[in-house]
Amino acid sequence: MAAAWTAGAAGAKTVLLERSDRFGGSLVTHRDAGYCVEGGPHTLLVNDPDLEDFLRKCDLWDRAIESGDSAEKRFVVRDGEPVALPSSPAGFFTSSFLSVPGKLRMMMEPFWHGKAPDGEEAIGPWVERHFGREVREGLADPFISGIYAGDPEKISVQAAFPALAEIAAKHPSLVRALFKKRKESKESGAERYPRRMMSFPEGLGEMVGHLVRKGNFDGLSGVRIRSIDREKQGWRIRYRMGAGTEVDTLRTASLLVAVPPAILSELPFEEEARQVLSAFAEVESPPVTTFSIAFKREDVAHPLDGFGMLCPDREKRKILGILFDSSLFPNRAPDDEVLLSAFLGGARSPERARHDTESFLKIVKKECRELLGATGEPTFWKSTFWPRAIPQYNLGFRDLVKSLDDLEARSEGLTFAGNARDGVALGACILSGVNRAKDLLKKS
Repeated sequence: MAAAWTAGAAGAKTVLLERSDRFGGSLVTHRDAGYCVEGGPHTLLVNDPDLEDFLRKCDLWDRAIESGDSAEKRFVVRDGEPVALPSSPAGFFTSSFLSVPGKLRMMMEPFWHGKAPDGEEAIGPWVERHFGREVREGLADPFISGIYAGDPEKISVQAAFPALAEIAAKHPSLVRALFKKRKESKESGAERYPRRMMSFPEGLGEMVGHLVRKGNFDGLSGVRIRSIDREKQGWRIRYRMGAGTEVDTLRTASLLVAVPPAILSELPFEEEARQVLSAFAEVESPPVTTFSIAFKREDVAHPLDGFGMLCPDREKRKILGILFDSSLFPNRAPDDEVLLSAFLGGARSPERARHDTESFLKIVKKECRELLGATGEPTFWKSTFWPRAIPQYNLGFRDLVKSLDDLEARSEGLTFAGNARDGVALGACILSGVNRAKDLLKKS
């Protein structure tokens, strides 16, 4: 949708073909009796001036709302209790979050970071090599679960965190490299672009509705693609609408494809492209369920003064974590209530994403009671199931992305965008669409 907006705003005749019966992909906001529930992404992290520029051009920036200062506070479950993460690197040495041996191991990183293996490295072993097992299990593990619903033994540093991997490749010690970069930034006087956690008064779905109404493009939903063929002057797409039998044809000079890896592997391209794209069926996209639940504020002992909490695998909880929705943005629940969202499933426990509503309710109530002191009965709950949630940028994923690059080089007017190549975060997906659309426009 960001790509369609960008192309349309540039004056290009643009048609958006959507497989689902609604636009927005995983952006699903439910409004119900005073509750604003996100079924997919819950926040939009704006940490790039290009993303801000896009939102301004779309007249969305002034509509957006920013989370409060408490959003910077994160909790990690340790020994059955949520413990606040230190707010700065120095805080790990002055707080009790790490044990004395854990702190000593962190301090040794500039001198003891092990030898990097040839090729790719998984994020779990990478963190342990630099900072030790305690940091790996207590920090890297829950954050990989929180970002990717993934397995630290599989997620590739080079594919999922390329900026971090680039720094580490140039400087064996990550700590020394980061201090050097910080010093250079201060000396240059360059201002760091601020991080903003944002949403909209009616939830992230408000952004989708605005783009559909205001964008200079034609949008068709419920589309079933029959074939995608290359022609002398571009591309021919044959499709039908929903359950209909009539086949329509669309011809275009440029084609941008922005679908998840699993769908990418199913697209009916011609044989050459299909051979490349079929490999994306191997990309793991584990199921995740978002279970949102509300309580009376007085019935929850925890102050909920943060973004949320994450659960390391070693804690053996049945959830990946809980987001404190009503602490982030206003009007997410009635004034005397709190809204929380628990996440279940993921790469290491996919079976936990598949339960009936009553089972989910029982599990999440128990976790909220034990971790947050929620003693009362919930006033509201809603479950959203994603059978193929977040693509896993596991070891070997970069080879698949390289195959897309090669296919594009051989296919004039064709490009791919979205979480199949450019990142899984909402902001990354938006910028992927914007930038790839701009590249196509330059070539047309």
